Amino acid sequence: GAKRILNQEREEELGKSIKNMISLNKKRINSDKKRYLKYYELNCYDESNYDLIIDSTNLSPNQVAKKIIKNLPKPKKPKFYFCHPRVSRFKMRSWQPGFEKRTGVILFNPFFDKEDEEVEKNHLGKEKYKELIDHKKLVEQDIRSITDPEIEGLLVYLDTTESWGCPMEIVYAKKVLNKKVYSVITNGDHHHPWLKYHSDEIFTSTEELEKFLIEKAKKDTKISNN
Repeated sequence: GAKRILNQEREEELGKSIKNMISLNKKRINSDKKRYLKYYELNCYDESNYDLIIDSTNLSPNQVAKKIIKNLPKPKKPKFYFCHPRVSRFKMRSWQPGFEKRTGVILFNPFFDKEDEEVEKNHLGKEKYKELIDHKKLVEQDIRSITDPEIEGLLVYLDTTESWGCPMEIVYAKKVLNKKVYSVITNGDHHHPWLKYHSDEIFTSTEELEKFLIEKAKKDTKISNN
């Protein structure tokens, strides 16, 4: 470090030897430590305080910039709680992988992505709810899943009116948690006031939803790059 500073020929360092520079460097380091401890309560020379350390001795500014960009954390894919009627569970599960691949959005599907009694009884019809031992536990698990900070909101698919859970989850996500709610309504109720009130966006097909999410991702990327 002393040799590098000396080679830069700073005006205030001219005429000094490497030995002098080593001594000055030690004083500078001690001064930095005291200043950072005083104002920020941390040791600026403790490497554990940094996510990335680059030795720029033999690197150009462009090379340093490339290393920084290369090591930037990749943005997390948005994750949504997938809300749909029980009767549509197998149809939507088969649709889900393609959707995630096309949009980059990850879905948490409570009918399949939990390890509990409800998932074990997925082969049953409506009668499975009669066999569930602890209904309170099921509801509280769903609430915890929706409340999870990693979950940005709800992605809703309603192709039937045979659902009690979906409307309640929509209201909980929007009114209690103020999370995003994107609703695909194919049962003809897309103009219903309550659905409009609790949805940030309403679509009448999954294709419309996918187009919206892909365009939104492009806009968000453009904004972050600027």
